[in-house]
Amino acid sequence: MEPALKKVFYLITKSNWGGAQHYVYTLAKTLTLHGADVGVLAGGTGTLTEKLAEEHIRYIPIRALVRDISLFAELRSFFEIIRILKKERPDVLHVNSSKAGGIGALAGRIAGVPRIIFTAHGWPHQEPRPLYARALIWIASYFTVLFSHTVIVLSEREHAIAPAPLLRKKLVVIPVGIAPYPLLPYAQARTELNLSDGFWFCTGTELTPNKGIDITLHAFAEAATDAHLLILGTGEERNRLESLAEALGILHRVLFAGFVPNARTLFSAIDCFVLGSRKEGLPFTLLEAGMAHVPVIATNVGSVKNIIRNEETGLLVSPQTPKELADAMTRIYSDADLRNRIREHLHAHVIRNFSEDDMIRDTVRLYSEP
Repeated sequence: MEPALKKVFYLITKSNWGGAQHYVYTLAKTLTLHGADVGVLAGGTGTLTEKLAEEHIRYIPIRALVRDISLFAELRSFFEIIRILKKERPDVLHVNSSKAGGIGALAGRIAGVPRIIFTAHGWPHQEPRPLYARALIWIASYFTVLFSHTVIVLSEREHAIAPAPLLRKKLVVIPVGIAPYPLLPYAQARTELNLSDGFWFCTGTELTPNKGIDITLHAFAEAATDAHLLILGTGEERNRLESLAEALGILHRVLFAGFVPNARTLFSAIDCFVLGSRKEGLPFTLLEAGMAHVPVIATNVGSVKNIIRNEETGLLVSPQTPKELADAMTRIYSDADLRNRIREHLHAHVIRNFSEDDMIRDTVRLYSEP
């Protein structure tokens, strides 16, 4: 890798912890270690800012940058980003997520940033929204591509559905990557998570409607098992999901663990990871499960099938179909041979096709292109 000691700034909407934040953190940490001048701009404070502080990476808060749509807040964010960019004069601005991408790419152009990279962590016009909303988002995404010099998409599918058919020469496919990471021993991990004996499904990391935790709860209630369900993470849906679990009569078998630091190191404690999402890009949590030898059930949304090949590296089900998801959970619970086969195939697939080193190398090369 040859960062050429550039000044590189990253921009992302939220400073919590998810796949996009992990992506920004990994790139920022790597470039810092190689001598680049790195800064990260984001809304609020959270796990991302804590991890950046541990690595002595500069964090610049954008106070008005929030996920919810607010014209006044977005205008404030826009002018604040322009002010920072004009003052700092980075060589590269790498924007991430749809809102930060749109605001940041235009702000970068106005501020005269020489190189603007946008990573699309899933196209938001694919989310289940009213037609008018998706049309407006498509237009906004088009202009994000227009204002960026290069756009990174995470899969060939994301390339094909990009809202800029005349600008596809700007698009480059670079999958997210993962490096091997340590796992706690089974017994210690179970103790850390306060899990009882028996079979545990796991889901979560962010409790938002797109993640389909409600669908997973309905499926879990219908599955023919006496298993338990671990739900990781925090988010706006927490209270509603707890009420739903109680209404379904399964609250005694569901553990809402909240935010768990370094949760992936505890994946040795779980028997199956379930992703019931309504919308995804290329979910990093599935790579973490694969690296941990955990079998996976996932909905066929976004680019999930790049990771989960049905009956080979996991079980793939239709989105928003609790009955189909329940049947898959019953199969996984009942068939140890199936679990063993798909987890080994998934682990090999992740190791072979989703290298963190490859992701970093291919991304940093874009920083130096004319």
